Amino acid sequence: MDQFYEKAGSLFVEAYDAFYSTPGPQIAGDVALYDRVAREIGGDILELACGTGRIALSLAEAGLHVTGVDRSEAMLTIARRKLASLPASVQERLTLVNQDMSALNLGRRSASSSCPLAPSSTC
Repeated sequence: MDQFYEKAGSLFVEAYDAFYSTPGPQIAGDVALYDRVAREIGGDILELACGTGRIALSLAEAGLHVTGVDRSEAMLTIARRKLASLPASVQERLTLVNQDMSALNLGRRSASSSCPLAPSSTC
């Protein structure tokens, strides 16, 4: 499976990004839910399996401090490209990390974490 995730520009990664760029009815409102929960808890947010950044970018744009983690450098490449097009203030609120969540070590704690839309075997 790694061969589908690891190459920048791979068809799978590009298709994933295109599919999730416009949320369908099955996930409509999920970003608002994560935003609300994060504000209720307070503190920094950790998003595991952040992929191409759909949720992490939205939360950073909403003023929250987010660390997005994904093991796929190809997915993070797309997220970084999107992040680079946003204002500097948003860029300062989002950190993207290439790590496997099963061995995650950021050297700090987050107030809340999420692993949206991922199978339970992934998170």
